[in-house]
Amino acid sequence: MGGNYEKSVYHQLMEVMEKLNTMEADQKRSRHELKSLTGEVTGLRKENAALREEVSALKEKNRILEETNIRLEKENQLLRNDNERMKRILNNNSSNASVPPSQEQKRKSPNQYNSRQQTGRKAGAQPD
Repeated sequence: MGGNYEKSVYHQLMEVMEKLNTMEADQKRSRHELKSLTGEVTGLRKENAALREEVSALKEKNRILEETNIRLEKENQLLRNDNERMKRILNNNSSNASVPPSQEQKRKSPNQYNSRQQTGRKAGAQPD
């Protein structure tokens, strides 16, 4: 009976040793994975910080562009209104405004091509 008991304890000890070896290997893999994940988290935190800075800069740039856009839209509207007013003034004449025909401004006729031929002489010089 004593030999059988010793074999049973030996087998139990071997099973415990095998489980311990398995657990140590699992722990080693877990530590390696934890170290890898920690490095990855550190990298992601740095990337996240850089992206936050970039987003912040882009938000500021967007705010400035929106302000510029609003200012330009206002300026554009003022110029359109001024343009319309100028067109109405230019289109007024004695037939559609309270200006008598005698007070109407005469428009300058376009330049006509001078058909005179140039001579080889200086202006005002007497012929030979």
